[in-house]
Amino acid sequence: MLASKPDWKAAAVRLSLFLGIALLIMLPELLIGPSYSHSRLYNIVWSEQVNTLVAQGQLYPRWLPQAWDGLGSPTFYFYAPLFFLTSAWIGVAANGALSAATTASLASALFLGLSGGAMYRWLSIQTSSRVALVASIAYMLAPYHLHDIYNRGALAEATTYVSLPLVLDALSRLKTGGARAMAQLALAYALLIFGHLPVALLASTTIIPAFVLWRARQGGAQSHVYLARALAGGLLGLGLSSLFFLPALGLMPHIAADQLATAFYQPDQWFFFWGPNSIIAPSRPDYVEFNIMVAFGALALAFALWPARRGVADAGFYAVLGGVLFLLVSGLFPFYWDLPGVRQVQFPARLFVVIECVAISGIAIGWGAVRKPIVAAAALLFAVASWQSFGMAQHRMAVTAEQGDALRADLVREFRDAPEYVPNGFPVRKDAMGQAEPTEMVLPEGPVVQLSGSAILVGSVQTRADGGLRVVTEGKDPTTVTVRRFAYPFWQIRDDTGQVMPLEPTEYRLVRFTAPPGRHHYTLSRLPARFERLAQGIATLSLALILVLLLADRMRRRA
Repeated sequence: MLASKPDWKAAAVRLSLFLGIALLIMLPELLIGPSYSHSRLYNIVWSEQVNTLVAQGQLYPRWLPQAWDGLGSPTFYFYAPLFFLTSAWIGVAANGALSAATTASLASALFLGLSGGAMYRWLSIQTSSRVALVASIAYMLAPYHLHDIYNRGALAEATTYVSLPLVLDALSRLKTGGARAMAQLALAYALLIFGHLPVALLASTTIIPAFVLWRARQGGAQSHVYLARALAGGLLGLGLSSLFFLPALGLMPHIAADQLATAFYQPDQWFFFWGPNSIIAPSRPDYVEFNIMVAFGALALAFALWPARRGVADAGFYAVLGGVLFLLVSGLFPFYWDLPGVRQVQFPARLFVVIECVAISGIAIGWGAVRKPIVAAAALLFAVASWQSFGMAQHRMAVTAEQGDALRADLVREFRDAPEYVPNGFPVRKDAMGQAEPTEMVLPEGPVVQLSGSAILVGSVQTRADGGLRVVTEGKDPTTVTVRRFAYPFWQIRDDTGQVMPLEPTEYRLVRFTAPPGRHHYTLSRLPARFERLAQGIATLSLALILVLLLADRMRRRA
């Protein structure tokens, strides 16, 4: 035991260093407020509501009752919850003393620091401690990594900078780690999916299968054992993360998912070299040049690695993979983006999470044999990209400093959410690009409960924190009762006898039913969505199997 103490102390010192750097990086947000980023609307309205719901005791709030001015939204049935749950638990740990804006910035700092620790763990088994430390800090400062946080506001996407190195580390340890490495792989892969599903899809179709096949090829006669362990660990991770994605599949037909299929969200709209948002487009977005700098910087690192393949076993793998990823992200191999699932990741630039991990890992592993002049050229391209990103971030933080409080107050006034999560058939307003515009959508007005004819409400409407309610009606004739809640199949209305009332469709997709004559009590409750209980069972079983693997490893080590 005494021999292990210096290692734990060294790990604590390194993690403190990474977290300290992360806090410095996030200092502008911590002092001024969250960046006026592309996703500012969702980052604000989601963090405010999730923080409140977790503080009220909900471990995994999927339904946001305040969204759309009280109509509600099933946001976290569909959106990966890791970042916003972490932000909420930081608020719980602070006993409510921190605002949702501050907890979100602290969550960004936490994941930023943990990404350095994850990269160090992955690289430290393959290169020297000094090289691994420098590479881990470079990974934290990688251009797209910070661009994700300050400019795009893709805070959930940025969490995958932690899980991706952990997946690679687990895959590397599978040969000798056995049950423990399989458990680590399952947890890391689940963390990747809980962090951001589009990046998980991209990693699952590029670096993860490529790395597994490469390691299996090196295994010789034991390659089938390695493949079996990798498959088992991946399936356990998939089973654990089914808690998130299975209910989403069950509820998908009931939301306005077609809003995600508009031209704006098609990958071929965002290629670098052709298309409406390319480098040759007359009115291209300000970040196109940034994307190109990052892509060519990563390609230069691939060229720097190729000559090192004779002296470093994995250098050729990272060089080839880096070149292939460049072809994919730039659109020079567009067929990839037509694959099932991949087309739904929307923006090719999301692949930069994988590219930066591959580029920095490859250079660190092959550092002793790489072509240093080409590395210097790549570093220059990354520096130019970082400078461009810094300029954009500076502008966004200036807007935050001038208008941040007013902008935030306006957003939380009605808690307008993502338009793709409104009920299927709800009238959606779109801009010139065919993209739904949340701030322009017309919401139905009126009281929480509205009755037709001469019927009356007896007493006040009793509402619950989750959006459910209890109401008493009285009338001589059948009465149409309209509840100002978006209608989804998990809502259920029961009367005082326990009978379930059939729901009726409305123009704005609200909860509506017909109450018979007389005086009746009605309760609106939210039940588990389709596949939700199945997902809980699969996730529980997967977690149990992971614990069995860890227990088996512990027993083996004792023996």
